[in-house]
Amino acid sequence: MPIAFNRVYLESAGYFMPGEPVSNEAMDSYIAPLNRMSSRIKSRILAENGIKQRYYAIDAEGSTVFTNAQLAANAIRDCLRRNDGDLADVSLLTSGSSGGDALMPGFANMIQGELAAHPMETLSVHGICAAGVSAIQVAAQGVEMGGHASALAVAAELPSRLFKRSRFAARGYDADFDAHFLRWMLSDGAGALLLGRGGRPLPERARDLGQRLGLGVVLGLMVLALFNDFARLFS
Repeated sequence: MPIAFNRVYLESAGYFMPGEPVSNEAMDSYIAPLNRMSSRIKSRILAENGIKQRYYAIDAEGSTVFTNAQLAANAIRDCLRRNDGDLADVSLLTSGSSGGDALMPGFANMIQGELAAHPMETLSVHGICAAGVSAIQVAAQGVEMGGHASALAVAAELPSRLFKRSRFAARGYDADFDAHFLRWMLSDGAGALLLGRGGRPLPERARDLGQRLGLGVVLGLMVLALFNDFARLFS
């Protein structure tokens, strides 16, 4: 069930993309093909997802240039900078990721250390696609319930170090379709949100209009996706 928040406001948002953008043609220097099937799957995936460039936190030799905690910390710095915010005012830090840089401590604590932040409450959410959303929800609940005046939620991912070619050497560079798909689909980056009490609610009419517009956009995208599926099926 959707949760309504009446006393939480989005005060700022920021992101961090590591290094220079990498074109589809230059991807092989970072995520090299594993075998002959790799190139065929790459062409298919890139044609369907429409992505033109991406960012990697590894270099062309496969060495890690930015850790996942550094990605998250840089996103938080960008988020605070955009609002002239002060990290000292934040009392809750939540993070979402499919994996940090080490088994322990928690990913939020590693980000806290990377920021050299003061003592604060932290929560690390471990998951896949919904981890970042869960981190935002916990941060919003902390502000809504009055436990925190200001909270940060951050999501960061560094899949390139899991999918670089050297990781598959022990398997004879063999992989199933899912692994091939993810190698050509995913890249690295982080985003952060600053939540607080500073703001005022939208008029009810504006909220109703926003919900209607949002629903219309979602339905339009669903129709477009369905049309594309049928077009591919019968072409």
